[in-house]
Amino acid sequence: MLHKYPFPSDNAAQYLLKLAHINVRQSEVPEHRHKYAELHIALEGSALNIINGAAHRVIPGDVFVCLPETIHEQRETNNYKFCILKFDYEALLAEIGELRNMPAFQLLFILEPRIRNDANAEPTMTLAPEFLPYVRNSVEILEEEIREQKPTYEAVSKHMFLSLIALICRNSKRRAKSSVSKKNWCIASALSYMESNYESDINIDMLADTVHYSKRHFSRLFKESCGVSPMVYLDSIRLNKAYNLLMTTNLTVSQIAKQCGFDDSNLLCRHFKQGYGITPNECRKLKG
Repeated sequence: MLHKYPFPSDNAAQYLLKLAHINVRQSEVPEHRHKYAELHIALEGSALNIINGAAHRVIPGDVFVCLPETIHEQRETNNYKFCILKFDYEALLAEIGELRNMPAFQLLFILEPRIRNDANAEPTMTLAPEFLPYVRNSVEILEEEIREQKPTYEAVSKHMFLSLIALICRNSKRRAKSSVSKKNWCIASALSYMESNYESDINIDMLADTVHYSKRHFSRLFKESCGVSPMVYLDSIRLNKAYNLLMTTNLTVSQIAKQCGFDDSNLLCRHFKQGYGITPNECRKLKG
């Protein structure tokens, strides 16, 4: 049944989740640019999705994320019913916590949105038909919370949204078995491994073994997908963890270095200066 409410406006003032909606699309949607990140879940019918110039057929169960500033249009819509959730991407990354450790989260929210302008990219993850009614019901509740603004609606919508993301990641499976799909999943698995083990002594051989690729092949595919080498990406994870600890705890720089996978405080200071332009102690002074 068609959702009885018209397409709502974005709730720009609300933290994290800006909009939740279910709609049926019968006509084409012209090219437009996204202000917020968007999570889409296809429920029924089909559509030709064009994201940053790359066209992909969307079928029931497909789930994908568009980043802010993505150029998007839809053609060949055929009774296309879908859920859409608009959200603040940076706020999500700040709130997501241990879900970063899930390969499906890394694929859906980190890797795929950044490589979707590749004409060879394809929708990778899908949800089983029996899970879609739960998604639809959850989005309906979220839309009602945002529309009616009941007491504590922002807290309710935030936690429901995060829970829904967790369940989508847990219940998503690879839609396609192509080499592109396999590559994306393997790179996402490597990203998940880095997030889960950044404090450990990790090298490229270990990462390549984790996804069953040769060191050379893995390094090439990783740089193609992420734009940097695996070790540079790992360093960025460690520096981000160090920054957060500097700003939220009273741990010493040496303690933070140990927790974030640096051999000693001197190495952390050198990498931190290169990455942020200031030393850890100078950074800590910024929190006042």
